[in-house]
Amino acid sequence: MSELMTGFWVIAGLLLLIFGRKLFWLYVALIGFVFGFHMGGEIAGAYQDWVILLIAFSVGAIGALLAVFLQIVAIGLSGFLAGCYIVAALFQLFQMGTGDLFWIAYVIGGIIGAVTMYLIFDWALILISALAGALLMVQGIALILATGPQFNLILAALLFLVGIVIQAWMFKSGEQAQRRT
Repeated sequence: MSELMTGFWVIAGLLLLIFGRKLFWLYVALIGFVFGFHMGGEIAGAYQDWVILLIAFSVGAIGALLAVFLQIVAIGLSGFLAGCYIVAALFQLFQMGTGDLFWIAYVIGGIIGAVTMYLIFDWALILISALAGALLMVQGIALILATGPQFNLILAALLFLVGIVIQAWMFKSGEQAQRRT
């Protein structure tokens, strides 16, 4: 199974490196699979490889379903709550009252927080998926070529930068296409 998994790491890493932000469900599924694979190895221990793969596929599938059905809610809710908290903290810091103005500002802060979280989320997702993709690819390449730590670090850094550039370009291209329509 090690040759199969080595190839999988490289392919999964490449997919994350290029499409991590664009295909959020794929990002979560692949990260879930990798997490499940490593945890399955810890949990299953001496069991057969198919048990580890079953655990990995299960965690990946659950992750993909959660990403598809709860992504907007999770991003929006966390941003809304953060915006509300910031407004409340600012009101407290500046010793402002909690009358009608407070509640209006509280809701507006929540809305701004949700929108901001969505915007920051995209860039955070680009960085995380590019880094995860680069590391997965290097992990697979290191197993194939038996490379050293310095080479792996340089390769990971280069792949990380390439992933950021590709995903940022795709993200910006998508935004520009939406503005034209």
